[in-house]
Amino acid sequence: MNFSRIKQSIISNSISISFGVIIIMMLIQAILSIWRFNEVKVEFEQVVDVYNVRMELVQKMRVISRERAPILFTMINTEDAFELDSLLMEFQQLGSRFLVARKQLLETNLSDKETQLLEVHREYARSVVPDQRKVIRLIQEGRTVEARKLLVDKVSPNQVEALKHLDEIIAYESESSKQAMTNARTLFENTQRDLGLTTTFGSLISIIIGIIVSIRFTYYVRTLKKNKEDLEDTVIERTRERAAGLEQKI
Repeated sequence: MNFSRIKQSIISNSISISFGVIIIMMLIQAILSIWRFNEVKVEFEQVVDVYNVRMELVQKMRVISRERAPILFTMINTEDAFELDSLLMEFQQLGSRFLVARKQLLETNLSDKETQLLEVHREYARSVVPDQRKVIRLIQEGRTVEARKLLVDKVSPNQVEALKHLDEIIAYESESSKQAMTNARTLFENTQRDLGLTTTFGSLISIIIGIIVSIRFTYYVRTLKKNKEDLEDTVIERTRERAAGLEQKI
């Protein structure tokens, strides 16, 4: 009986340990899956939220720069003082909107390369502003011929160059966005591969554990059956011996 109980206890413990190992492996796999997919999520969010915001801000800066150029030409050709004041106010408001967009762009934690490109544009734009102000002053003084010549010969070409620097930033952001998407895609593919390997490995381990448990269970059952049969044979044999002894006494 004691031997039988010990065998049953061993079987029970083996099954419990085996299922415990399987459960632990499933938990590890689930945690790994959540962690890796969270990495993929963060990477995609960076692509969508950061690079798209930067692209929009740089595009906004470019549009504002383009809108300011024709305003100066319109100011030269107008003779209405009220329209001139309205155009000047619009020109200044666009300048303020440009600075706000630039400030928002700087707050997106730019890389060193992005900061360098933006600083190059800033330095170039600074050289354009004094000439723009001079054009406005000449227009206000009625010296439209000088204002037009300065605008055509110097201001407009410099504005075109400034736009090219913004285009460089846009091209860099576009390339960075593509690279981030590629990295995210690679991370996702690696995650799929790792999860596939983990699932396959976990399944194999579970199968092996199941086979081991089944073999040990079958072995213990056969052992118990054999012990039972041996015990029955022993009982029968002793019963026969006892019966034979009684017959001899009689």
